[in-house]
Amino acid sequence: MHFMCYFSISLILVCCVLKVSPSSSASRLNDEERFKRRKRESVLDYYIDITAYVDYTAYSRFLNHAFLDQGLALKNIKDYYGFIIDGVDKIYRDSVRNKFNLHVKLSQVVVFKDPEMFPLTYISTSSNKLEPIEVQTNFTEFLLRNDLTKGTNPYDLAILFIEADLWINNREVKGISYFGSVCSDDGTSSSVVEDMGDYYCIYTTAKALAVSMSARIDGDYNNCSSEDFYLMSNQLSNITDSSVLNPWRLSNCTIESIVMFISSLENTSSSRHACLLNTTVTHVSDVSPRLLGQEIYPDKQCQLKYGQTSYDCQRKNMTSNICTHMFCFDPNRSTCLRQLPLHGTTCSCGKICNQGACVDDQIFQNIDCGVTNAWSNCTLDSCLNKAGGSELCPHTCITYVTYLAYLASKSYLMAKSNQAGQNPATFSFSLINIKDSWNSFKITNPVEMYLAFSYRKL
Repeated sequence: MHFMCYFSISLILVCCVLKVSPSSSASRLNDEERFKRRKRESVLDYYIDITAYVDYTAYSRFLNHAFLDQGLALKNIKDYYGFIIDGVDKIYRDSVRNKFNLHVKLSQVVVFKDPEMFPLTYISTSSNKLEPIEVQTNFTEFLLRNDLTKGTNPYDLAILFIEADLWINNREVKGISYFGSVCSDDGTSSSVVEDMGDYYCIYTTAKALAVSMSARIDGDYNNCSSEDFYLMSNQLSNITDSSVLNPWRLSNCTIESIVMFISSLENTSSSRHACLLNTTVTHVSDVSPRLLGQEIYPDKQCQLKYGQTSYDCQRKNMTSNICTHMFCFDPNRSTCLRQLPLHGTTCSCGKICNQGACVDDQIFQNIDCGVTNAWSNCTLDSCLNKAGGSELCPHTCITYVTYLAYLASKSYLMAKSNQAGQNPATFSFSLINIKDSWNSFKITNPVEMYLAFSYRKL
């Protein structure tokens, strides 16, 4: 029998219809001892191959953003969910490395390009609310009906990403998953996750995976506390300095549950255990070398969450570490709310956010941005005045300046200035049809104009 669990990232709530057997404690201890003994002998690698199913609403959004270019839309979809699963992988890789090597990867993406491919029935009182238990049941039947557990789209866990609000009994939830079901071949190795296109479903997806490996909320039938604010906590407010990094980590209780789950599969289900030991061919590009926080700067991160009038409240809140205390302006509440920044967000000169910590970036750690205060207004001149043509400056200036962009823009602007019969040092340029642009300005360096243009265009 499988139990269905739903969870919310606002409350981080997981509710499972499950009874704990008192007689299970002895077998759990035996499993733990066997696992520890085997652990001393070798470190095993386990693989969770995830197939992402993307609903029609999300596909339509990506298609519109790509100006109806279907090929570009599909590429962007694969990159987006590649980042989602890579974010999940980072959480698990860092949390369980002392137990075993757990690799979470995206094997492929299946897009519902037509609403009839997977019809959704919205709650009668709302045009954008879904009943997740019904969606999960239909998704399970869909997987079985199309023989996708063993056929052309094999997976260890199938996740349906829905761009709609999920509600159960007048309570908003962020996802639903079967308890302890990963690698099952009956369609229950599946989850439904709410995704509004802002990348924050990374944490919901990580919870869905934990539930599918028999993990429960901290403090729910275990000795951990939700007030420690680990991933499986049921709250995310009033985080203390001692627990500020915990939202990116798994608690000891969660880790123990996962260890016992994997160990129990070895003893009771050789096929499901073998499923975790093997991995499938990946049909998506590897995005792990890319820094998402450099591609999406803080203001844009806020806008993805709260709309186009939102912005990063960093200087307003005077915080020293954006990695743990990033604030976004919510125009509906007229206040700044704490958010979790994307991996790779600039936190200081030559440093990026990594799981809540501000660390040296391997590529840019030795670069001097030319400013003394990471949150001051960095000038374009200080960005450009660096050897090598490639550096990292605070997000208030510009995110990346690559050497290729430097050469390309220099060549282009020199040619344009020569065509105009003007000296490059006095060449002026008018920006047209850019929402928040300057009308015109003069430059002292042709490359500076390119950077100003590209930065404002963001």
